[in-house]
Amino acid sequence: MFAVMPLAFSGTAMGQLNQLDATLRHAQQLGDGEKESVRAFVAANSTNLSNADPMLIKKDRGVLLTQLADSKNSAAFRIEYSRQLEPLLSPLVTNANEIVAVNALTIAGDLATAPAANMLLQACGSEKPAVRYQAAYGLRRTFEALGKMPTPTMREDQAADTIKAMGAKLVAESDALVTDGLVLAMIEAAGIGQYRPQALPLLYTSMTTKVKGIRNAAAPEAMLRAVLRTNTGLRDVLTAATSGQVGSETLKGCAEFAAESIAYCVRTVEAKAMPADKASREAHAQLASAAETVILLSLEQQGGKPPAAKKIGDNLKAATTAGDAQFSVDARSLIGPGGLLSKDPYKFPDSQFLSGK
Repeated sequence: MFAVMPLAFSGTAMGQLNQLDATLRHAQQLGDGEKESVRAFVAANSTNLSNADPMLIKKDRGVLLTQLADSKNSAAFRIEYSRQLEPLLSPLVTNANEIVAVNALTIAGDLATAPAANMLLQACGSEKPAVRYQAAYGLRRTFEALGKMPTPTMREDQAADTIKAMGAKLVAESDALVTDGLVLAMIEAAGIGQYRPQALPLLYTSMTTKVKGIRNAAAPEAMLRAVLRTNTGLRDVLTAATSGQVGSETLKGCAEFAAESIAYCVRTVEAKAMPADKASREAHAQLASAAETVILLSLEQQGGKPPAAKKIGDNLKAATTAGDAQFSVDARSLIGPGGLLSKDPYKFPDSQFLSGK
């Protein structure tokens, strides 16, 4: 009789391998036996990823993702798990079946390794907006996972290369919904201390160009959401940062983007192009409020004493002729000629954002 070493997985029926043992997933080093268990598990639970039946795809995806949900998983396990999945996922992210591609990208995002991130970046170049959006969401999940790991599965230089490539994708992206997805990914990266100095400038520079390009009309809903999301993301990062953690040039860039966001709102109001529906008016008011807060936080982070908030969004939200007029006045006190941003430490040209009307 020969003793047979059990593989480190469990199942509800013969051949149904649905869970890797926690001892294996938590191990700081994996030997050949543990690696074989990972290989066998992946092989048993990936056969349907290219199936035409979405329910079968969902079944395999669910089992594979469940293994990554444990915060105690070691970097050694995640890297080996990723190593086994990458050659299976790589051809699927370009599959002609959109459902197959999207599900493969979902798994790649949770792997949070450099090869998986490269797959996501590749998919950001797809002709299909739905695929690009899922790739952006996967990049967000990647940095969300990295931010929680005691031992990251990506080296700092690999993460930096990924952020740089994300910035380039954000600049080139023309679909507003995908833009919003990439904004979320960049905000997630900016929330990690060591990546903040790189991620923030790439984010606000790209989005400053986009918001300046909105002229003579209100932004499409998805683009408005992306601009709002960028402002709230910057606001949250600056709120969490302590004095000195964000450089002065980055703080100035954050304020510049916020100013362009307010200028967009003013142009829309003064051109009488503000949509009549309550939801859009509310979103513009939230945008103005978040942008004002970014400007004041930026000044405070540079050692300045910000004035009391004028709460410019409140007047915009009122949706009255008098409220809109007061909004324009208050906005110019921040970003117009002689306004806050024309003074130290910013010294932006008087008419960079708005005229003195």
